[in-house]
Amino acid sequence: AVATLLYESLAPFGVVAVAVVALRRHFFRTILNRRLAAATLCITASIVVNRALGLWSGATAGQVLVFDCLGIAAWCALCAVVFFRWLALPGVLALGAAVVSALAPERALAAFSAVTGLGLLAGAYFGWRMARDTATASGNE
Repeated sequence: AVATLLYESLAPFGVVAVAVVALRRHFFRTILNRRLAAATLCITASIVVNRALGLWSGATAGQVLVFDCLGIAAWCALCAVVFFRWLALPGVLALGAAVVSALAPERALAAFSAVTGLGLLAGAYFGWRMARDTATASGNE
């Protein structure tokens, strides 16, 4: 089961890596974009590394998912301090998913999936809102 988790984590990491390379002009235009791209790569890479170490050490899928959620919570907390406060929301959700995963390992995958899905929705919403507010402030509605 951990091997499957590891293989499934390679696709998101690959998508992020390819997106950063393909959109490098956009990502490397400002220091904020560079740092956000690096943070996103680090988050997805940390999940891959955690799952590889879990496979190597013989951890259960539930244990690996607890640490995936804790890693996401830590990264989101750091990014909330450095970048945008709203990133604390997915961090709190990830912390909750870690607790659910630890208390009910059979629900760990559902908790992880829910927190990543909700985190992506939060990112899309707040990104759209920031773009809209920037366009409104500059008169480019």
